[in-house]
Amino acid sequence: MLQSAREAAQIARGESAPARASGWTTKERVQELLSRLPHDCSLDDVLYHLYVVQRVERGLNDVEAGRTVPQKEVAETLRR
Repeated sequence: MLQSAREAAQIARGESAPARASGWTTKERVQELLSRLPHDCSLDDVLYHLYVVQRVERGLNDVEAGRTVPQKEVAETLRR
């Protein structure tokens, strides 16, 4: 199983193996994910980890595009 959000981010960015350049294809990212999962994992495990990688990738894209909310603003909103 993936041990951290960092691993998911590395796979999402296509940079988890030092010998490879970033910009992996989707198939390469899926293969990398599968190589990190135990051989006896369930289909639900695979789908869950694919979802995590996808959401991390989407979040990284939002950060790069400036679609973020400062932590102070979030805290103020939650206090209301």
